[in-house]
Amino acid sequence: MMLSLKSVFVFIVAPLLLMACSTSDDEYIEIDGLVSYRTPVTLPDTAILTVKLKDITDHSQPAIIIDELNREKVTLPARFSFRVPRDELVEGHMDIIRAYVKYKDKLIFMNINAAKVRLDSSEPMLIMLEKVSE
Repeated sequence: MMLSLKSVFVFIVAPLLLMACSTSDDEYIEIDGLVSYRTPVTLPDTAILTVKLKDITDHSQPAIIIDELNREKVTLPARFSFRVPRDELVEGHMDIIRAYVKYKDKLIFMNINAAKVRLDSSEPMLIMLEKVSE
């Protein structure tokens, strides 16, 4: 029995394409948190908050930026969320969150202590920024 090209596509190729395009929640890791600071200050509208997820395991190499977000017109506290493919976060590696606020290309707030990502925790991370310049 000879299958037509259309039959091959409908019964074999199409399901394979759908399976390749589908992703389950198990394939991703959600990293959520809140960026805040101790000193209440109103930020200028043009201030930019940057939050980076980095792998700093190999100290002899520059950190690997896994994901990054930039937000303008920010008010703190500010929520952040990364949805990262599970295979990008390697068990045993040192993954951290770095956050900072710049105004006119000048660093004004940053987290002094790196916030270690805990893959075994579902609790949101709290990233505390400290003032570094006026």
